[in-house]
Amino acid sequence: MIIYSPIDGDAINYTIEFRPKHCFLITQLGKTKPKLVSDIEKSIKDYCQSFKYKVIDASAERTGRDFLLKI
Repeated sequence: MIIYSPIDGDAINYTIEFRPKHCFLITQLGKTKPKLVSDIEKSIKDYCQSFKYKVIDASAERTGRDFLLKI
């Protein structure tokens, strides 16, 4: 199977770490979030964990690459 980059459409020639049963969550980035955003984020995390899904927060994945590659 050939997997193509969502960024530029080129074939990816490196190993991709697949993460089954994970939810990628992206909300407002930064340390200071409005309470509503924090409450929604907590609700989503609790719901996902009830189905044994691990939540990956975009702000925790600091790879320096584009978010589409993280997803």
